[in-house]
Amino acid sequence: MTDYADNFTNRLKLDYTTMGRPHSMVFRASTTPGALLPALIDDVEAFLNSFASFRFTDWTVTGASYAQAGVDFFLPVVPPVINAGLATVGGSGRGVVNINFQGLSTLGNRASIYVYGVNVDPIINAEVDESDYRILRSEDAVMANALDALAAATAITAIDGASIFWHQYANVNVNSYWQRKSRG
Repeated sequence: MTDYADNFTNRLKLDYTTMGRPHSMVFRASTTPGALLPALIDDVEAFLNSFASFRFTDWTVTGASYAQAGVDFFLPVVPPVINAGLATVGGSGRGVVNINFQGLSTLGNRASIYVYGVNVDPIINAEVDESDYRILRSEDAVMANALDALAAATAITAIDGASIFWHQYANVNVNSYWQRKSRG
């Protein structure tokens, strides 16, 4: 597969905090340099709002920035409107748990989105099967909605600028970086 530079596509960076920790996500769009597309904002809003019931109540957008293809710096933009999370925050140890969505572009490159501050820990959320740490679309209506939002996203692309076919599940993960930070 071809290697692509980090700045091969237009990028929207969304900064947020949850469980007292800062995080950010980068959403990619077309490879043609241009202004921030309203469709990209709409896609991000639809995706993140589709699983508000899994996001913790302290999940807060702190900023957004945008970089055109071929440019290495981001400039501030008005952030997407993300509804408040509805899941009760429980214990500082939940800050290391994330959910990730994986897919492949039409050109065969991997794509992924990791979201922290979600109630997907199988120890406290019975909807998550701890035998495989994966939520299939058939197992949970909220995850089915999130996967539908990604499938409907026309502006979100992979690093190669191609559209993405998303796997029909979401993985539950414990991030080792934040796990080590929690241990001190």
